[in-house]
Amino acid sequence: MYAPAQRLPVIYDAGVLLFYKHIIVSPIEGHLVDAVLDEVRVERDGFAIDQSTVRGCVDVLCLLQENSRSLTVYQEKLELPLLDESRRFYEAEGKEKLEFTSAPEYLTHVGTSSWTHVNVPFTHGMFVGG
Repeated sequence: MYAPAQRLPVIYDAGVLLFYKHIIVSPIEGHLVDAVLDEVRVERDGFAIDQSTVRGCVDVLCLLQENSRSLTVYQEKLELPLLDESRRFYEAEGKEKLEFTSAPEYLTHVGTSSWTHVNVPFTHGMFVGG
């Protein structure tokens, strides 16, 4: 988006782009993605996490993008690893439950307690747990 008279970026957009390029991209992008994935794993292991902090990180990643036509940092860097991690987790959990529980117990687990793991604070078109 440009300031119409001068054909310059609006100050907010310019600030977001500078923040993205100089703060997020090289110094912390990988660390931030790893930290979010680690927090998801910790919560899935049954430990409490600060969901508002994770939600804030995800929200920032959902807002940042290189330009108005590009994917967000969330879409580029976090979405696929998070989906892969979720697939692996639920696949392993499903196999374990099928192996060690009866069919009625498994169906009860899938219908209720399994979804307590869905506390990961996704926004922007996915799902919101809580």
